[in-house]
Amino acid sequence: MKILHVNNKFHFQGGSEQYLYEICCELNLLGHKNVVLYGGSYKTEHNNQIAATYHISYLDDFNTRLKQKLRGQIMSIMDRENPDIIYLHNICNPYLVQVLTESRPVVKYVHDHEFYCAKKIRIVNDELCSYVFSLHCIVNAFRGNGYKCMGGRSMPLTIAKTAKQMFMNSRVHHGIKQFIVASDHMKRNLMKQGYPEGRIVIIPYFTAIPYDIVPDNGNSNILFVGRLSPEKGLDIFLESLLLLRHDFRFTVIGEGSPGYVSMLRAAVKKRGLEEKVEFAGWVGNRELGSYYQGAAFLVVPSIWPEPFGIIGIESMAHGRPAVAFNVGGIKGWLEDGKTGFLVERNNIREFAGRMDILLMDKSLRQELGRNAYERSKTLFNKAVHINNLMSVFTNVLKTEK
Repeated sequence: MKILHVNNKFHFQGGSEQYLYEICCELNLLGHKNVVLYGGSYKTEHNNQIAATYHISYLDDFNTRLKQKLRGQIMSIMDRENPDIIYLHNICNPYLVQVLTESRPVVKYVHDHEFYCAKKIRIVNDELCSYVFSLHCIVNAFRGNGYKCMGGRSMPLTIAKTAKQMFMNSRVHHGIKQFIVASDHMKRNLMKQGYPEGRIVIIPYFTAIPYDIVPDNGNSNILFVGRLSPEKGLDIFLESLLLLRHDFRFTVIGEGSPGYVSMLRAAVKKRGLEEKVEFAGWVGNRELGSYYQGAAFLVVPSIWPEPFGIIGIESMAHGRPAVAFNVGGIKGWLEDGKTGFLVERNNIREFAGRMDILLMDKSLRQELGRNAYERSKTLFNKAVHINNLMSVFTNVLKTEK
């Protein structure tokens, strides 16, 4: 089988990009050919895992003037490579989606909320948004009222362009043969948008599973891994550290906008936590394992509805429990009281209380960590994911004959 993978970027710094690379590796081992079409300005060499790569810098640029040029380039690639199936990832350009669905059967892994949420993070006025994209969103944008999902009423042209793109995406995505999502939360979101349940399958992400876990050495290291941005909740989480009764160290791994990172550093200083908090910056996947092994537990204080939360299963694979706000797809991997603790969104006092329990009770940490490791081996390993993915590809191709 020849698979054309399409994504807006092609490098190692994002979850979906890392997923794309690892999927190509596994499919290559099974004898399938992988071709990658990507946009943006990043490129990573992947040795012999990929038969060919194509780069179109404006691939995900919703620009009417580029529509015909894009179609011509896509059709040229189709003629040259003749893929059996297209595996679509983070693409929200309806012009591209349309030409792809017209030329070959398309399967899309919906990694995030972008193609059905103009704001992309499903938060409105600091509350979780449950709306389907509609005229309601446009009206709120012009009214203001703190929504600003589409640019705010002072930017009517931006609102109009975004609305056009969102409505076109809603239409052309109905041409996709099968949607794959990582969590039940994402499945329900797609069903709200009108996509049939029978065309949505849940295949959670996978992670490398160590042969065994490194024992908890009894330290008090709390770990955060992820993008440093407001929806990840770090600024709110810092308040919970002030409520802890037990000694701790807190390590932050990740990068973000300079302004937000500066604000976080200033907040740490203001609260007198400089000796307790370390900003480690970006850490490559090969080095990340040692941070999990050196941690007591992971924290996921996201205040937006996480589509899944890959860092959660990475932590589980290293035998470390997690404390997280109960938002989005997180409860798909975190079993409350079994592999960690789920906390009501924005409940800082409860979050601190759960962390105190883990800091105080090493035996409980070890029990939850062992449960997490066993769950990751069963549900979040490569073999399970690849088998389910190949079943989707095979079934889609059968229905096309």
